[in-house]
Amino acid sequence: MTSAGEFEALLAGLSEARPTAALQELRPLRRIAVLGAGPVGQALACECLAAEVTLYTAFEPERAALAGPGAVTIRGEHLTGTYRLDAGGASAHAAPSARAAPPGASAPSAPSSSQPAIALRIGIDDAVAEADAILIATPAIAHATCGGLLAGRLRAGQLLVLIPGRAFGAVEVARSLRRFGAPELPTIVELAGAPYRVEAGDPGALTITALNAEVAAAAIPNRATDEAVRRLRTILPMLSPARGVLETSFSDLSGVLDVAPALLRDAAAMISQIDEERRRVAFAYGVRELPPAPPAAERPPALERTDPRVHDALCCSLVALVSAGELAGIRTRAAAAMVDLGSVAGKLDYARHGRTLASLGLDRFRPEEIRRALEGGDAPLLEEALA
Repeated sequence: MTSAGEFEALLAGLSEARPTAALQELRPLRRIAVLGAGPVGQALACECLAAEVTLYTAFEPERAALAGPGAVTIRGEHLTGTYRLDAGGASAHAAPSARAAPPGASAPSAPSSSQPAIALRIGIDDAVAEADAILIATPAIAHATCGGLLAGRLRAGQLLVLIPGRAFGAVEVARSLRRFGAPELPTIVELAGAPYRVEAGDPGALTITALNAEVAAAAIPNRATDEAVRRLRTILPMLSPARGVLETSFSDLSGVLDVAPALLRDAAAMISQIDEERRRVAFAYGVRELPPAPPAAERPPALERTDPRVHDALCCSLVALVSAGELAGIRTRAAAAMVDLGSVAGKLDYARHGRTLASLGLDRFRPEEIRRALEGGDAPLLEEALA
């Protein structure tokens, strides 16, 4: 029998026990690098100003245009306010918040020099190695290029986040990093969609037309998903963990919602058919219970055919869907028809140049093997898939 003294000692020991790893404090994200100074990249840089933020662009005219006003002004549903830009060489972070006006304000105030600022830079310099998280907000067609540019600059423990990943974006970036000699892979996180729909007016003038209240995110390797999402939620609170990158890939709705309305006068029936094909192909890869596309009243406005987002959705969403369907033996007639129509209209063979399972090296595997590799069930198979 345990004595009273032994029992009290046991209770004291329990009260002094260290928390488990799951309950330990997460490593904070103190430095953020955002690659891509388009509308979403600018909004993300403003969103993350509780940390030290650097916004990178590959284009000098884009940097100069943003440096002119010296600020990003946001109107609409989220982040309403004016955020200072610093195009010089020194770090410009000061305080934990830069939101100069509450949501709904009609006239955002000018930023003060005492407010934190987004450091605006051109290219990808070695400073990205100091970032705790690198947010890639370029079009998905540039993901492989970003992987090549970052391969020699990354360090262990960083988060590399694709916003959004489109279909199989994390796989493409992982393979690009390996191909260009990255000594080890960081945790690569892909988002199923962007946190918001953003429209741009003049340089540095944005309107957020829609806010996604919940955005699925998953990592390669999948065992890192929960911790990565918990860390990222300190800057992007709308994120929720997905079961794996197959779920985030098939949850991408850009091919469903952006392509047909840009190419057809009446796209409602085609949207429904492509969405049904998306869910059938996802089911063949073990992804169950994907929600359908939103009803017509909740869909975004149709884009112009020449909008870069249509090109991105064709190249990195619909082509991947058709390719995944072919490997699984599932016909995707509606999606394939849109790829063909987009190819004729854009004078580009999307089926040849887009993101396919063959271009990702995944056509060597059966759908069940792809599921096991990407959802964490077979680590050696994942290594083989990313080789």
